[in-house]
Amino acid sequence: MTTRALLLATYGLLACTKVPTATRNGTCVVEIGAAHRLAGVLRNLILYEESYFADSVNYTSDLSVPQPWLGYPNGFDGGPGVDVMIEDVSAQGWRAIAVDPAKGVRCVLYIGVGPQEIAGVREGEPSCEAT
Repeated sequence: MTTRALLLATYGLLACTKVPTATRNGTCVVEIGAAHRLAGVLRNLILYEESYFADSVNYTSDLSVPQPWLGYPNGFDGGPGVDVMIEDVSAQGWRAIAVDPAKGVRCVLYIGVGPQEIAGVREGEPSCEAT
């Protein structure tokens, strides 16, 4: 194996283990840009939901609630080409899915305990896969 091939293989391995990437059937599919973007959307959603929780002592599935102090005067928006859905909302937590259909990447994240938990995913840590 040449030095260049070894470096590329090492980079690919590191990309799949150290940064948000997409996987398909357990195999890394390097979609670093799309996975990072969706992971960032979900991290921003954490701020949105926690801000809502601070006001109402509950989480929301309604992303149209304005929060201008966070920069969302018209509600939460994942950005162009990104679909964001919230499921299993309760006072104990929530689960969200962000999808970029054009890039073929889907990321999930959950906060709290109960039905919103996702097996194999750590709380508050986006997990991405190729669709």
